[in-house]
Amino acid sequence: MHPIITISGSPGSGKSTVAKLLMENGFKRLNGGALFRQMAEKEGITVEEMVHKARLNTRINIDFDDLLLTEAKKMAELGPVIFESRLAGWLTKKAGVDAFRVWIEAAAKIRALRVAERERIPEDEALKLVKIRESEEIESYKGTQGIDLRQEDIYDMVVRTDRLRPIEVRNRIIKGFQSYVRRNQAGNDR
Repeated sequence: MHPIITISGSPGSGKSTVAKLLMENGFKRLNGGALFRQMAEKEGITVEEMVHKARLNTRINIDFDDLLLTEAKKMAELGPVIFESRLAGWLTKKAGVDAFRVWIEAAAKIRALRVAERERIPEDEALKLVKIRESEEIESYKGTQGIDLRQEDIYDMVVRTDRLRPIEVRNRIIKGFQSYVRRNQAGNDR
């Protein structure tokens, strides 16, 4: 199986931007958020309605997570993969899938600015949205899957993106990944 880099983080932290930049390094990209939006679209409902539906029926999230993990492994059979999802690190960890796990974080105000720009909404509305989404996700994942999103020790690297340009974040991840590969190869050579 080819390498997997998981990119996880809070809403507006820069996951998608960095994942797109990593594709320039020969990685294919699995975007969990895009697949979730497609799933909502197929159901003829908004993403928010799909999130609410998944909260009422935990099987939806469990099945979706299984689908993501299966797809990531299938893609890794063909080449290196960027697996971008809030739970990508946790999913690979729980399944025992070898991956370089990255958590991307930024201050709430910075994330709100990014969300406001991306979704074309006022900053104060974006800040409320970011805080609500984050607290609901923390509560939901803890309750349904026993996952604490604030627990960073499962990650090989945590990158704070507040003062970094996206290319700098990408470069740090590539450097960390190369070091990870060297450590794994050294361990396998013994």
